[in-house]
Amino acid sequence: MITFDIKKAAPELFLQAINHISENQKCWIVGGFLRDVYWGKNIKDIDLVLDKNVLQNAELLKEEIFKNDCSFEYFENFRTARLTRGDLSIGLSTTRKEKYVNEGQLPFCEFDSVSIYDDLERRDFTINAIATSIDSCQDGVFSTLEGIPISYLKDLENKNWKVFHTGSFIEDPTRLIRLYRYRFLNGGDLDSLTLEALGRKEIKDVAKFVAPERWRNEILKLVKEGISFLDSSFEEAVLLQDIFQGEWVEGFDSESILSFYSSCRGPDAPFAWARLGARKNEIKAIMPIISPSFPEFNQNWDLSRMDNLIGSWSDFLIDLVMNESAKLTTAKLKEYLDLREKIILPNGNELKLIGVKGKRIGHCLSKARKAIFRGHCEPDKNSILNWVEENA
Repeated sequence: MITFDIKKAAPELFLQAINHISENQKCWIVGGFLRDVYWGKNIKDIDLVLDKNVLQNAELLKEEIFKNDCSFEYFENFRTARLTRGDLSIGLSTTRKEKYVNEGQLPFCEFDSVSIYDDLERRDFTINAIATSIDSCQDGVFSTLEGIPISYLKDLENKNWKVFHTGSFIEDPTRLIRLYRYRFLNGGDLDSLTLEALGRKEIKDVAKFVAPERWRNEILKLVKEGISFLDSSFEEAVLLQDIFQGEWVEGFDSESILSFYSSCRGPDAPFAWARLGARKNEIKAIMPIISPSFPEFNQNWDLSRMDNLIGSWSDFLIDLVMNESAKLTTAKLKEYLDLREKIILPNGNELKLIGVKGKRIGHCLSKARKAIFRGHCEPDKNSILNWVEENA
């Protein structure tokens, strides 16, 4: 048996939520919350499993604990609810069994006559299959549920990441990213059963049928934790790199999901990005990095040529170049950006005063911009107007 001193570790919001669950309601704290308490991690979320009335209890917490100041989601197919405010999140679910009819797809759920022990067996790793009843609380200290296998507790103690069976990643390939996130943040070793599960050749084929949005949701969790690339020192990361073909590099440290997508390079990268849930505008924003010569300028480029290329780049892409490129390249980019920042273009009415009207306005501004980057015109508004009047 292991005890968890939740009173000292948990945010007050979580303690209030536990206290508000009905006295006649069976409730268990499960999974990652207990794991993080035991390992002394910063607590950001808690999952509560109920035997019934998930929606009613979730609405109660929304009104009485969150005072309606939170995001609220309810998923009827899984009978789960999630309330989120800032970095804190409370999940509620009912005991259920899951059956994977189509590998790689979301499971079908059974809810009738399902015990908490049945519910724990559907989870991804034994470390996350530990529970405590809220009835076991004594002055904020909870004890593990009777009947939890001792091997699970030893796995928690030793940070031994063990799946329940060798088909685990075939059932749900997104567990690969989850495993990578867990181990990247917490360390630990892979159990021999998990290594055997990672070796199943079917995983690559099944992964093709996983909805891109599901991969994206897992990637967002990575990025939220500051993980922006797949570290090849992790076996599960190597398998993910193999599944999503591309030239994987250490990613640019950024809070944007683009940081993760941009760690996959090469001509096949856009296909990997799309399979991993990248939006069309995100793919467009980082498309230049598939070029073998990215970034496509050097000290021989003039600023006008740089403007033709970089004018459409996203801020993320510019930051990426500044972070990854050699000093000569970043110096040239900085020179361009400094000049671009100084440009103050006249508006249409100001151009009309010097006789420029209609479609000629856009044409003249484009020519003036080129003149600025070629050193033929200063970037202030009056200089631009004078240049247009004399040259356009």
